Amino acid sequence: MELTPKVNILLVDDNPGKLLALETILVDLDQHIIKAHSADEALTQLLRQEFAVILLDVRMPDMDGLALAEVIRSHPRTAQTPIIFISAVEYAAGQIFKGYALGAVDYLHTLIPEVLRAKVAVFVKLAQTTAELRRLNTHLEQQVAARTTQFQRASEDLQQFARLSAHDFQEPLRQVITYAQLLQQRYGNKLDAGAEEFMGYLVAGAKRLQQLVLDLLAYTELGIHPLVTTMVEGEAVLAGALSDLRGLIAEQGATITHDPLPSLRGEAAQLQLVFRNLLANAIKFRATLPPIVHIAATPQGTEWVFTVADNGIGIAPQDHERIFRVFQRLHHQEPYPKPGIGLAICKKIIEQHGGRIWVESAPGQGATFFFTVPAR
Repeated sequence: MELTPKVNILLVDDNPGKLLALETILVDLDQHIIKAHSADEALTQLLRQEFAVILLDVRMPDMDGLALAEVIRSHPRTAQTPIIFISAVEYAAGQIFKGYALGAVDYLHTLIPEVLRAKVAVFVKLAQTTAELRRLNTHLEQQVAARTTQFQRASEDLQQFARLSAHDFQEPLRQVITYAQLLQQRYGNKLDAGAEEFMGYLVAGAKRLQQLVLDLLAYTELGIHPLVTTMVEGEAVLAGALSDLRGLIAEQGATITHDPLPSLRGEAAQLQLVFRNLLANAIKFRATLPPIVHIAATPQGTEWVFTVADNGIGIAPQDHERIFRVFQRLHHQEPYPKPGIGLAICKKIIEQHGGRIWVESAPGQGATFFFTVPAR
């Protein structure tokens, strides 16, 4: 069991007899008692080590106790060290108040051993507790630093594994898709309806897996490199996303409209990915009517608030937070897509830009996604 460390007590008095008397009273506390016969000697001791409490005589020839207390309080290291004034003379109230104004915790003109010992013991315990808390804090900081290093290494290993796995999966997936499509082209008219349907499932599943691998790769690479932001045109970012989705937009008969979009600070490729994922979800999770999506931006303080509103199937309130996690599926019936990480990618990108993202929606009433990006 670790013993409680002893602390230092400083006695300051030009009278050797009074110093001896104070030492005799406090010796039972079993702490380190340091004696100083002058203000200069006291300051020298204060520069060398820390003290739990200072017992300070008011009347000394070279510098009185009040002046010394003022010097002690002016130094950052000793500014919070408790001071108890000791004087055989009962001073006027004004003199006592001046001592308290200089940071004294007590002012004694009559030495009662039990009282003095009890008062000093309080500050001894306080100093020991503070020292123990500092020790524990240092230990915790070391543990946190070690765990952080372990986590960083594990995270880097996981990211490296995900990147290598994603790259390694690309070629076999391309082969599956290519040869499945070739089978459809060459032998489609020789297959019965069931076999043709199965072939369609094979191609669709392989494409789905390929997209998941690409999304996983994009997600793991976010944050690896420092974010390099420039002033980008919102209109150009949206145009890039619409170009990427032109096939899906045409296939679903979607109508995409937008208000004038501002210039903003960010990384164009990542912001384009945010628009692409939000628009793709708005189109895929459609209701019976053709998808209608509207994009707008509103200035709010030092940031822009973007909205992507659709007329789709909507999202239950209890799922508003869950949809931004990886591989969360809310719809188990066809034709809605299976789990993905598009919204998780959006959340990570927006947070790296110093913004936030959320959704307001209800089942059957469409959904409006909001995200913020700093204006400058």
